[in-house]
Amino acid sequence: MPGGGVAENVARMFEYTYLVNQLGIMLGDENGFRPYDKITRAELITVIDRMLSE
Repeated sequence: MPGGGVAENVARMFEYTYLVNQLGIMLGDENGFRPYDKITRAELITVIDRMLSE
C-alpha cells in the first residue's frame, strides 16, 4: 500500500481478532492467545459452541 499504511482488510482482521478475544470466543491456552496459529477440529467446535451460546 502506498505511504506505508495498513491495508483495509488487514486492519479489519486485527479488529475481528481483538473482538473475538474480548468476547471470550477465542481465549487461548497456557501459552496465551495466539490468533494466527492453526486450530484443531476440537478447538473449532469450541469456537462454534461459544458463538452460538452468546
